[in-house]
Amino acid sequence: MNPLMRISEAGSIAIHALALIAGRGRGEKTSSAEIARTFGISRNHLSKVMQRLVKAGLLESDRGPAGGFVLAKEPGRVALLDIYSVTEGSLSLNQCLLKKKFCFGEKCVMGGLLAKINKELYGYLKDTSLEDIAIKGKRGKR
Repeated sequence: MNPLMRISEAGSIAIHALALIAGRGRGEKTSSAEIARTFGISRNHLSKVMQRLVKAGLLESDRGPAGGFVLAKEPGRVALLDIYSVTEGSLSLNQCLLKKKFCFGEKCVMGGLLAKINKELYGYLKDTSLEDIAIKGKRGKR
């Protein structure tokens, strides 16, 4: 059975990478090699995602052997919704499960369930910060 809600691989990479970086001390850099190794992901795909996060102002980066990524804001000021918006676009609260809308009546065949789920998801993403999900402890080993 397919899950009701899906986040793209880029979205998943962004959230996990930022959670890892948020678990670091303020200003401590995290390299793309470490992030890729920790989550077992392609450095090329990670690189594209990280560039988007830098461009959106969520990360700062330094190149070179001593380079890496740091958060551009305090972890408590970055909501998961901010990250979701960079990778997935805006979250639609009136999303239908069907690719083509077939409802002819005043009510959706799913009732208010989808609106309720989308509203709950939106609230969770808006109210959960990187500080709440920061990955602390040993890194770089899988």
